Amino acid sequence: MKLNLSLNQNCLRLVSELARRQIYLLLPLFLSVLGLRGTFSFASGQRTSAEGEVKIIEKRLWESRQWEKLLFIPDRFYPSKRSMVDDPKFFLSVNGKNHPKEELLATWRSFFEPQNPDSLDSHPQCMFPARKRWILKQLALGPDSLPKVSCPRFETYLGLANYHGASLVFSNYFLGNPASMFGHTFLTFHTSRKDGVKVNSESNLFADVLNFSAMVDDSSSVFYPLKGLAGFFPGRFAMMPFYRKIQEYNNAESRDLWEYELKLTPDELEDAPYLIWELGSFFINYFYIDENCSQLMLSFLEALRPSLYLSGKLAVYSIPADTVRVVFNQPGLTGNISHKASSLSRYIYRLGLLNPLEREHLAKVIGGETKDFETGLGLLSKPSQAKVLDTAAEWIDYSEKVVGSHTLEKYGARRFQILKARSLTGVIDDPISVPAQSTPPHLGHNSGSLGLALVTPLEGKPASQSFKSSSPFELKFRPALHEIRSPSLGYSDELEILFLDFSFRKEVERPLVLEKFKFFSIMAIPKRIPFVEQAPWGGQMGFERHYAFQSQADAGKIYLKGAKGLPLEISSLNVFGFAMLGSEVFWSKHENFMFGPISSLGFFYTPTIQSKISMSADYAKYFNQKETLSSARANLSYAVKLNRDFELRAELDKENERLEAKINIFHNF
Repeated sequence: MKLNLSLNQNCLRLVSELARRQIYLLLPLFLSVLGLRGTFSFASGQRTSAEGEVKIIEKRLWESRQWEKLLFIPDRFYPSKRSMVDDPKFFLSVNGKNHPKEELLATWRSFFEPQNPDSLDSHPQCMFPARKRWILKQLALGPDSLPKVSCPRFETYLGLANYHGASLVFSNYFLGNPASMFGHTFLTFHTSRKDGVKVNSESNLFADVLNFSAMVDDSSSVFYPLKGLAGFFPGRFAMMPFYRKIQEYNNAESRDLWEYELKLTPDELEDAPYLIWELGSFFINYFYIDENCSQLMLSFLEALRPSLYLSGKLAVYSIPADTVRVVFNQPGLTGNISHKASSLSRYIYRLGLLNPLEREHLAKVIGGETKDFETGLGLLSKPSQAKVLDTAAEWIDYSEKVVGSHTLEKYGARRFQILKARSLTGVIDDPISVPAQSTPPHLGHNSGSLGLALVTPLEGKPASQSFKSSSPFELKFRPALHEIRSPSLGYSDELEILFLDFSFRKEVERPLVLEKFKFFSIMAIPKRIPFVEQAPWGGQMGFERHYAFQSQADAGKIYLKGAKGLPLEISSLNVFGFAMLGSEVFWSKHENFMFGPISSLGFFYTPTIQSKISMSADYAKYFNQKETLSSARANLSYAVKLNRDFELRAELDKENERLEAKINIFHNF
């Protein structure tokens, strides 16, 4: 009996020991099964890649507008799911650029990849936080549903990006750089990170600027337009403090800034840093026509708020001023509009505050005729002295392009002397609010133009047998931008930029022919400003028919010309103008190549902000080895805005032996 009991106890101990050891034998098998299912931790809320894919497919999330906007797929006038991003590293699927579904599934799978300890921020969860944030929200999952990764650089940035407001900023047209002659747009995000105090957009110099621009090379700027048209420059997003853009545009380039408050929700402002980070490492080929700063700013806003339909309104080509109008016309999207004056605008404003006597002393201070400022200004009261010295300091800041830590090369000692004399006046003025020298861009006409001109011949030899008995008409088209003969509301009064400008002419018993084609026409006619040296200049390239020129009544030529001159002014009548000398080279099938000088004269008068009177004339002499030809032209026009996008213009046009009257109607789109 005792023996049986002892055997039973030994058997029980043996079974118990085997059961205990079996647990240790089965434990690795259990862990391996968990690994095969894609589980990387013991977090109770974690999901597997396969489980998420099932939900993504069930919900067809790749068809979501926001997913397409996160991939920067614009609204086009033709069906396409092609992303604007050209950097292959932006896509986690080899077909991701053209297939949103494949890119979504590849993105989700990549979130479960193990993290490389030597390159923490290269993990997809770190590189694509906006995608991660959106996918988890659509699947109703928390961050613990994914394997935990460390993203130190992104987390540092996220801790600084405490945004409470945003603005769209337009920088005025700048002819000193071909890449900026159409203006520029960028976004600012106003932050509270300085001492935790919110500041308004007008004084928030430390706002974060989101800028997209072309990375130009060191080749000649002559080729910039051609390279930009063909997309040879990579474009990149960049972040910088707002004060740097103010220094660059307001001070160095003397460009006024127009800032449009954007009414983004707190959730959209919270999403913005994730999207900014996601775009910062990749390039998009920069095209002047469409994939430029304008299109990218609209696409960014659509990614933040997919209910916006902005990019499709500029689906064919995008111009910065049109971007402003598209955003401004979106109900409920914009708020206050503010203006930051350039260094030139500040000088012009202060100059306008001076009386004739004060201007005389300003000339002495600037011209250096008075070495001892205290003696030279002694005849003026202290407030007048302060006004003169403040104006002189603004003039130096403009002339020297004072910006940041820039060292003055010409007027450094003079500026120190002026500031010292200014402090001795003891006058303390309130900060000035400089009124805008230009009008807000959203008030201007759309950049595209369609025109119809009814022509009445007044004199001239007929270009055809029916010339005098017919009433020719002209059809005109251009995609951009502004003609100097048009009223300048929303544009500079001193600027013309025409691009791909077509003019077709139809006469009875004659086919429709191309009358003129300007590949580009650029003209800057600055007004005379005391002590500021600005010379009018212009350049054109294109094709045109000349009446009674060469051996044909309406001979055609391909030309390139440029000119530079002096500003003119009749101050008592508020008339400004130019006198220029230049040269032209052209080719025609009748005369081959010819070359010669051109002299031009023009005046402009603006009776109202909605109207403009223009007068111009030019005379050219051309030479080659065989002969000499001459050409004379004159034009008088009166243009009136019927509304923002309709213009009526009456013209008298004289070209050699032909004189015509024209009534033009233009529609901007």
